Order: sequence, then C-alpha cells, then structure tokens
Amino acid sequence: MKIKYALLDTVNTLRTYRWTILQSVSIPSLIIVFTDWAVRNEVALLPLLLLSVIGLVANVYMAVAVHRCVILGSEFARTWGIGTWTSRETAFVGQSIAIGFITFAPFAIVATVLSSVFDYDLETLLAVLFCLASYFMARLSLVFPSIAVEKPIRIRESWRITSKHHSLVFVLVFLVPTLLFLPVQFLPQDPIMAFLGSVYYCFVLIFTVALLSKTYTLCIEGGHGGDDHPADGCSL
Repeated sequence: MKIKYALLDTVNTLRTYRWTILQSVSIPSLIIVFTDWAVRNEVALLPLLLLSVIGLVANVYMAVAVHRCVILGSEFARTWGIGTWTSRETAFVGQSIAIGFITFAPFAIVATVLSSVFDYDLETLLAVLFCLASYFMARLSLVFPSIAVEKPIRIRESWRITSKHHSLVFVLVFLVPTLLFLPVQFLPQDPIMAFLGSVYYCFVLIFTVALLSKTYTLCIEGGHGGDDHPADGCSL
C-alpha cells in the first residue's frame, strides 16, 4: 500500500539522514521555534509583521533543505540551512502566495456570503470550508518539492498529476499533517508549554515536509507513466 510505504519510508529516510537533515535545518529551526514562540506568547520583541516575515523566510529555507535532502540525497543538503537567497526561494514564496490565494480566498468569500444571506454560523462554515481549502491546497502542493529540486511544475500540472492519487494526497498531505499539528492547539497557554509546543511544531514541520517529498516522488513516478505530456522537467 502506497500510503503505508510512504509513511515508513519517510521515517526511514529521516532516521538514516537525521544528522545531515538536523544540520541542514539547524538555523532555520531555531528561527522558527523563536518566531512561533514569540507569536504564541505575544512577546513584543519585534513587530508582528517582521516576525512573520522572518518566520516565512526560515520556513522556506527549511522546506527547501528537507526536500533536497529527501529527494536528491544528503549530498545536496545545504550546511546549516542558510545561504544565498536565490530565484528558487523566491519562486517558493511566490507559489505559496498564489496557491494560498487560489484555495483560501474563494472559500472565505463563500463563507462570508452564506453566513450573511442564510444566517449560518460563520465559525462553523469557516471550519468546514477551511478543510476543503486545505484539501485543494494539498492537491497543488507538488509544486513545492519540484521547485526545491529545480524541476518546477506548474500549479495546474500538480492538480493534473494528483488527480490520479486522491487518497494518497488526502492522507499524506492533508490528514496526517492535520492530526500531527492538532495537539499544539490544545497546549496550556503558558511560556514553557508554548516553547515546547513550538519545538514540537518544528519537528512536525520537518516530518510533514519530508512526507510531501515522498508523496511527490510517488506521484511523479506514477504520474507520467505512458503520459504524452511529461514536460516541465518534473520527472525524476
């Protein structure tokens, strides 16, 4: 079963390359833990917008490092995880914004309209539509590992490839990360628990990025078999 294989293979890969991966994400991880903790505790060390930007940059560096290590091998890992910002990282941010807008904006508008016209509970609607939007985002997420390994595919190409792997994408890119991130929302709101929650969040983030890498590999390997459109340089 592909889902079981992907989960076990992700754990195996992270265990095999644990020191290389930990080194390659060390600085971004520290930044992510700090920014996440500061936001959770509303610590006014830096303006919230600046913290968010710093956290975003660290997340991009981490994601690129993990994707490259898992898909290409440990020799492609960047030492300490920080280096020159390139067009690869810029494309990563650009696609994140584009996919976020494509998936979440329409659902937010629908929720607002439905709550206004039919007097539905807005919070319930937003929760349901958020889950739907997250699933659509998962379908488009193959774009990110493809950018990291410098074999970019288009957003619509990710949608087309994942159309053959609905259950795989639903479980690995949506369901598993959601279940893993959920405990953080129920931690007591005190500084120590918030710090532990930020550390947990960081480790889960590494695992879910690695899991996306494995999903990408499985979908790409099975997504172009006998296909007359293997373009975009996305085959491995």
